[in-house]
Amino acid sequence: MLLTKIKAIQKYGTPSSQEQFILDDAQGEFRNGILDKYTEKERQSESILIDEVTWEKDKNTWITVWYEVKQEKQYLKIFFYGKKEQSFKMIDKKKTARFKN
Repeated sequence: MLLTKIKAIQKYGTPSSQEQFILDDAQGEFRNGILDKYTEKERQSESILIDEVTWEKDKNTWITVWYEVKQEKQYLKIFFYGKKEQSFKMIDKKKTARFKN
């Protein structure tokens, strides 16, 4: 089940961090997974607004979700799940989009 940002916050509680940014080609290694969801032309237009939300699942694990904001609504694009001391694993929403407790 895909959750909107509001429903995810209701279900999983207050995020550890939230950030909003304009998508472009200079997002850094952590955000590379979301860059792949858009064409080069879309990224270079600098018109895509992204909400990044991160929860601490447990003492060893973070979950970060990126939502594309369109006309005041958020659409889940992709999320990462990973151990705090390791690299994050990208989970494509087409494959799975469920948080596990």
